[in-house]
Amino acid sequence: MTLYRKLFIGMVAVFILLSSSAFIIELLTKKAHLAQQQQVEITNTLNSIGLALAPYINNDDPIAAESVINAVFDGSHYSSVELRYLQSEHKLVRQYPVQPQKAPHWLTQLNLFEPITADQVITSGWQQLAVIQITSHPGIAYDQFWQTLQRMSLVFAVMFILGSSAIAYIVKRSLKPLHAITQKVNKISNHEFDKPLDSPNTADLIPVVNGINRMATQLESSFRAQVEEAQKFRNKAYLDPVSKLGNRALFMAQLDHWVADQTPGGIAILKLGFINELYHQKAYQVADEKVLKIADTIRSLTSASVDQIVLNPTTARIAKDEIGFIFPKINETDLKLIVKALLAKPLLSQLIANDQDQNHYLFGVAHSDGQQTRAEILSLVDGALAKAKSRPDKPYGFISTTQTQYLFGKKQWQTIVEQAIRSGDVVFRFQHAKTMQGNTFHREVYSKIQRSGAEYHASEYLFALEQLQATWEYDKHVINAMIEQLASESQPTPIAINLSLSTVLEPRFIQWIKEVLPAHAAIAGQLHFELPEISFIQHAAITTLLCEAIVGSGARYGIDQYGRNFKSLAYINEFKPFYVKLDFLYTHNLDDENQRYTLTALSRTAYNLDITTIAARVETQRQLDFLSENFIDIYQGFIIDSLNFEPQIA
Repeated sequence: MTLYRKLFIGMVAVFILLSSSAFIIELLTKKAHLAQQQQVEITNTLNSIGLALAPYINNDDPIAAESVINAVFDGSHYSSVELRYLQSEHKLVRQYPVQPQKAPHWLTQLNLFEPITADQVITSGWQQLAVIQITSHPGIAYDQFWQTLQRMSLVFAVMFILGSSAIAYIVKRSLKPLHAITQKVNKISNHEFDKPLDSPNTADLIPVVNGINRMATQLESSFRAQVEEAQKFRNKAYLDPVSKLGNRALFMAQLDHWVADQTPGGIAILKLGFINELYHQKAYQVADEKVLKIADTIRSLTSASVDQIVLNPTTARIAKDEIGFIFPKINETDLKLIVKALLAKPLLSQLIANDQDQNHYLFGVAHSDGQQTRAEILSLVDGALAKAKSRPDKPYGFISTTQTQYLFGKKQWQTIVEQAIRSGDVVFRFQHAKTMQGNTFHREVYSKIQRSGAEYHASEYLFALEQLQATWEYDKHVINAMIEQLASESQPTPIAINLSLSTVLEPRFIQWIKEVLPAHAAIAGQLHFELPEISFIQHAAITTLLCEAIVGSGARYGIDQYGRNFKSLAYINEFKPFYVKLDFLYTHNLDDENQRYTLTALSRTAYNLDITTIAARVETQRQLDFLSENFIDIYQGFIIDSLNFEPQIA
């Protein structure tokens, strides 16, 4: 029970007690007054009738005496009249059946008023002539008492309503500062820091409010410091200080990630000979300025799209005169289109062109079918650089290892996926994410297509669907399949579903989520949706709509690739996801001290916001031991369950 309700009920109870006491006292007073009034009236009547009857009785005229009695008592509120002559023992008795006219029957059954009987001797001088006895009827008393009860009830009802309203207003107004303090504390506990509380009018609460404001300011500063610390460690570990692009450590980590996925993709190195010359000439400032200008240009060009192909590659300065690019999950044709489009941009060509030296820059591009090791891929791109140097008439050198199988275009991939959905050729498997105690947090679903004896992994066709902005239809199919899977289980375990970026940005998908999840309310709570981190950073508005639709339907969402984008981490305080999944970048190479510090800072930021943190691809006991000591809650990988996939389902 809230303090407001306790105070309100207590004060109303006291008000009712006082009002009831006054009500009862007033009724008792009225009752006594009516009884006394009844006694006075019967006494007055006896005196009056005695004086009126004395002459007629003295003259022995019973007819006249009877006429007087009839005239006085007919229509009166007396129940009986008896006149007894003392000389002759003759009696005159009259009965009057009087009933209350307004009082209800239940009131008369309370016996609040008793009939009063009184008599008086009628005399003439010293001679006693007769005795008259009158018995009153309490009906008029009950009627007056009922009218009084009605009026008092109405007055007290009005007073109760007005009094309760006044009490509610006073209590609510008095507790308003306390309510504001409660809301502020709740927001602080959720790491929501807004403007300080206004100083209340209640003197006793002023120190409390001031203390809350100081605490909120200190916590906000502490949280910002933690975010800045995480960003500082991340920048130190993976950001080149001159170009503000990634550094060699980032490039190698993302290359390892790509190799581990075993998916087709491209790699390129832009070697800037004139930058190396400037450093040899010790023109460091000029060289740094040119590097920064080229990096800014590359960053703006690669953040756009080329022929509907969304780029966002990994770009890093891997040497003082080399900039590396990684284009994961891309086919050879699209890679060539991207490279040609980048080199055709006037801004970039003007920065790196030099008519006097044809070897002023070298651009080596290699495409891998996903089956090579890191060393082999780096050898490929080195060969492409050598090819570019030997063929100065060409804008870049190109080497490819792509096999001829699965060389499908984007439209072909879309057709294959649509046919697989219709024919039920999409199959699923699960990988458990567990705590250190072995409790399953959720199962992450993976999908692939099996048809006509061929097998296509999601990484092969999702990139094509992403370029066509058609992933939302595929993700709808996955969600429907998982809803059916959960419905078929007697004790379902939550399932995590990865959503592609183009799915997150699709308004029709958001509308579909609003319709489907409420229709399966009993299952919605078992669904976890993983959204890529970049959607929260670059597309916050529409991502907010999707998150509201998910949470409003009872499901939950998490952030995938947490920490991949070199932007502020403050967004997680705004969105408050159910969990975050650390990017592979931070969990694979724990020998690097800077990387360990960065991982700790990132995970501590989520921990302080009460957000569950998941580490994926945990393959060794050393990884597990380190991660368990650094604010990681859930683990996914070989060491935690030996990649214990469940049987495939269609």
